[in-house]
Amino acid sequence: MTASKILDLAREQLGIKESPAGSNAVKYNTDYYGWTVSGPEYPWCCVFIWWLFKKCDAPELFYGGGKTASCTTLMNYYKKNGLFITSDYKPGDLALFNWQGDKAIAQHIGVVECVDGNAVTTIEGNTSVDSDDNGGSVMRRQRNTSVIIGAVRPAYEEEDEMANIIERIADAAGLSANETIKALGVLAKFANTEEADWEEDGVDYLIDTQLINTVRDGRELVEFGELGVILKRFMDKIINQRGI
Repeated sequence: MTASKILDLAREQLGIKESPAGSNAVKYNTDYYGWTVSGPEYPWCCVFIWWLFKKCDAPELFYGGGKTASCTTLMNYYKKNGLFITSDYKPGDLALFNWQGDKAIAQHIGVVECVDGNAVTTIEGNTSVDSDDNGGSVMRRQRNTSVIIGAVRPAYEEEDEMANIIERIADAAGLSANETIKALGVLAKFANTEEADWEEDGVDYLIDTQLINTVRDGRELVEFGELGVILKRFMDKIINQRGI
């Protein structure tokens, strides 16, 4: 099981909230406990992470296949098993937070989506802009590394990064993998030429299939790597020259 699979599922959960607010009544807790629970004794940021691995058919990568709703317990388990890191975070890592800097207690957890210097973007359960670790929603948050006390790096399978990028772009554009490879070939070859040279080689096809529009939501540099940079430059050029 790859880190990308966990992140894809985590993204699908964005916007899900407990109901009613402040109750901790949410589907992740229901799956974890086996019945509907409610009350302050059922925080669910760590349960959300457990749920992701369970739904991805990789429960063994979370707490050795066991269950815990405690971020500190999870942290100590991975420290004991040599899978705890304190720097060089990357997508798929499980970032652990303490807002006061106490490295012995993990108050919150989230899945790392991307890293840009000291800024780490995570997807977290039970958070909000008003309450970092008890907000009741699944959200994308940006954290400074100063509040990260370390991270768990599960034993993911290695992934074919290029194949993964192609799959994401194909999904965003509504194309097959083969169509996407063909289109990206056009992009890479003609990104630095004048528009007159693009026409016969597929620029209209790229526009018609909406491939270039996959960058409009601002995810291209995060999710599509170097090919995302090509997409962004290509779209900017078309906007500038065609006024679309």
